[in-house]
Amino acid sequence: MEQFGKLIVSKNKPIFDTIDPGELAEDFRNLLHGVKEPMKVPQLTEEQKFHVRTLGYYHEISSAFEALEHAAIFIESVPGFEDYEGRGITREGYLRYHVEHYLEQNYVLLNRVTGFLDWLKKELYKEGRIQDCERILELKSEFIRCMDNPKQVRGAHVHAERFEDDQLSILGFFELASTISEDEELKLTAILSSELAKEQWSKKIKDNNRDLKKVLDWLFEQLTSVVFPIDQGVTK
Repeated sequence: MEQFGKLIVSKNKPIFDTIDPGELAEDFRNLLHGVKEPMKVPQLTEEQKFHVRTLGYYHEISSAFEALEHAAIFIESVPGFEDYEGRGITREGYLRYHVEHYLEQNYVLLNRVTGFLDWLKKELYKEGRIQDCERILELKSEFIRCMDNPKQVRGAHVHAERFEDDQLSILGFFELASTISEDEELKLTAILSSELAKEQWSKKIKDNNRDLKKVLDWLFEQLTSVVFPIDQGVTK
């Protein structure tokens, strides 16, 4: 994945050298995301526009995966109970928030990758590169299949109305019981349950991210020969 990023950045280097991000930030952002034809950016060739749009998609995908990596850090960094008890946030609430955010980011990554592939297929079709279009469809299908596991992150059950996880539910029970009864043993049990849930989810997320990274590396390796064909720059 990183090699693809280096290639697309190098393709955009000449464009970066002619643009002042401070003065042309809005136009450049529009060009990156294909919102509208930039008004101030120097006239670009179709190939240059393709490079810029590809960079925009790559950045969105990289950012989505970066958010997945951050989830494990946040979960491992659960603060001491006294740090947030007064704000009404329980250990379960803190962990559940970051776990649910992680699961949501899996869908964000899926949508950004498939959005990029759909756009790329359309661009290739315009140039009559039918075999490459068929290859993109194959890659999209395989990527979606590979994402079936991250969608569930085993042990979690995501329903339309609520996310459920056994370990977090147990933690919530002990937190509620210890708060109502003020029993010291129950409070200790709640703390131990919090550590166990934190450890289990941190491992799940790290394992899942490792597998996702392998899938992304494979995908962008396959895309390199399509986006950067040897015979001529990018879109021939």
